[in-house]
Amino acid sequence: MVKINGYTIQQIADLAGVSKITMYKFIASGAYTETVGKRNAKLYSETVKNLILTDFKDKKSNTTVSKQETVVNGQNNTYSNDYVSSLKDQIQQLQSFIDHQSEQLAAVQKSLDQAQQLQLIAEQRLDNEQQKVIELSEFNNTQYSKKSFWSRIFPK
Repeated sequence: MVKINGYTIQQIADLAGVSKITMYKFIASGAYTETVGKRNAKLYSETVKNLILTDFKDKKSNTTVSKQETVVNGQNNTYSNDYVSSLKDQIQQLQSFIDHQSEQLAAVQKSLDQAQQLQLIAEQRLDNEQQKVIELSEFNNTQYSKKSFWSRIFPK
């Protein structure tokens, strides 16, 4: 199973050497997305963490990262190339996770089909055996009832 590891805001703040609140405000002001929300903690992937740290350091040193203009729902938004590449990485991770899950589902479906076929075969064999037992008991009953009392006691 593919597991997506993540970093909390506190861990990212510790790496940057600032408080959790400062890092939270910086992340909230940017366009960073968490990969997984575990309980109430937001987790960020390795690439997003690196992007946050580089953007935070660039903001502190008043340097700018090259930006690319995009239009989403009629609004102009600026995203750094690093952010776009991190989103592409996340998409690839999720796609591989989906592919893995699809393979597992196909294997489970195949196993289920085989189990159903075996169950059907077993039921058919059981029905055949029950039919044979019924026919044999009817045959024995007819043979037994045709003989006289003395011939049943003293067979020839």
